[in-house]
Amino acid sequence: MRRFLCLYWVILGSLLGLSVPISASAADRVALVVGNGAYRYASELPNPPNDAALMGRTLAGLGFDVIQVIDGDQRALLNALTQFGRAAQNADIALVFYAGHGVQVGGRNWLLPVDVHVEASTDLPGQAVRAEDLLEIMDASGARLKLVFLDACRNNPLPRSLTRGTTRGLARLDAGTAGTMIAFATAPGDVASDGTGANSPFTTALARYIRQPGLEVRQMMGKVREAVYDETGKRQLPWVNEALIGEFYFAGLPQTAATPPVTTPPGTTPTAIAPAAADGDPSASAFALAERVGTVAAYDAFLSRYSDGFYADIARAARQKLVGEGASAGASETTDTDTGDQGNIVVVNTAPAHLDPPNYGNGTCVARTVGGSHLTYCSSSVLDPQYGNRYGPGNLTDGDRATAWVEGVGGTGTGERILINFGSERRFAGIDITNGYTKNKSIFTKNGRVRSATVRLSDGSSYDLPLSDTMNVLRKRLQRPVAATWMELRIDAVYDGSKYQDTAISELIPVFAD
Repeated sequence: MRRFLCLYWVILGSLLGLSVPISASAADRVALVVGNGAYRYASELPNPPNDAALMGRTLAGLGFDVIQVIDGDQRALLNALTQFGRAAQNADIALVFYAGHGVQVGGRNWLLPVDVHVEASTDLPGQAVRAEDLLEIMDASGARLKLVFLDACRNNPLPRSLTRGTTRGLARLDAGTAGTMIAFATAPGDVASDGTGANSPFTTALARYIRQPGLEVRQMMGKVREAVYDETGKRQLPWVNEALIGEFYFAGLPQTAATPPVTTPPGTTPTAIAPAAADGDPSASAFALAERVGTVAAYDAFLSRYSDGFYADIARAARQKLVGEGASAGASETTDTDTGDQGNIVVVNTAPAHLDPPNYGNGTCVARTVGGSHLTYCSSSVLDPQYGNRYGPGNLTDGDRATAWVEGVGGTGTGERILINFGSERRFAGIDITNGYTKNKSIFTKNGRVRSATVRLSDGSSYDLPLSDTMNVLRKRLQRPVAATWMELRIDAVYDGSKYQDTAISELIPVFAD
């Protein structure tokens, strides 16, 4: 399992709804979600864009207005911080999620944009974002709730000549103001695992428990801590520093709690999490909160507490309407199992609109014409020639089941990638993939096959791709085409070969709708 020094930032909000007087221009729940992985002058990171996409969808489903940045350069990151700071003015909840490179130098933490190019320690202030400055933005916004999670789990990207002043992991940050929580995915100064799947253990657990009704935020972090600790073989233990006042719930109150009070700092007005029901029916106020958020997750939280009665019937009808609208909008067949209508997501991306394709360094690239389309195939590794056979990415388009691309790293090939550059913007509709080495049944079973993968597109979106263990062609389609200039497939899990660890794919053809 690979280990990294990284920085994830999450400033988490709370509950199903928080009734607090705010200015007319302020949003109730605001989130900044950043996932930086395609670094130009530092080692690439596979998981941050996936982690940011997962958290963006999860938070939008909980009613957050999400400002999202995928592979943001310095300009995009600073613009997003400005937009977030303005949106968070007097908000109920301010939330930030950052996944990507981060370093500690001289006891100070820095977040790194994808275009950072550090040749001297004096370059950091001009090219990176100081973590403490982000906290100051949140404090200045006047947001009621400011919860921070730091996941120190990426490799140090600085040149060897500059590592003298660096320290493992990240420096401790204190929750200095009321209504703030700061949590590391592991202990300050320690390192954490990036995991072997599409998401880090920390993000996986966070996205799971943040949607669970009845979990107060501190209890939720306890479950996240336990899940990460177990998943990493007791090597990674998240750490929390908090100055919270009152109780906060992301996905609704517990069944035993009606309207717990929220204590506020001196000089502010005490409020309640849920208003009292005018007609004496507690389900009325809970339904009002669900209706205010207006997502599938909100109605699910309500129905988990109140499964019978008039409001339960109305909640089911409202939920069904949202599900129907979501289906007509066209979700991908390969998306994960998130539930909930998506909130407002404003994507702040790097310019141009499409991300630069990843650079595999010493990987192999070949040009191919497939169905009249001029494409370039690249792979992060290739198995060395054996017995006169070659295993490069050109085999993915030759229509010959007796040839295959085979990854060339030690182990099962988890994390290895294939890039298809379209050459221009196309309406990407899906892929046809022939899994494994399909020369014959014996060779197919002796070598590894892809169990699951992640497909990432140039617009920053990504899709989970589960694959059957079959020699047949698998046709995977999006329900709605996406404008893209390239696609990348990354191996997340494999079916083990009976004799060899090498993982193979015989054919991989993109399908376009234009």
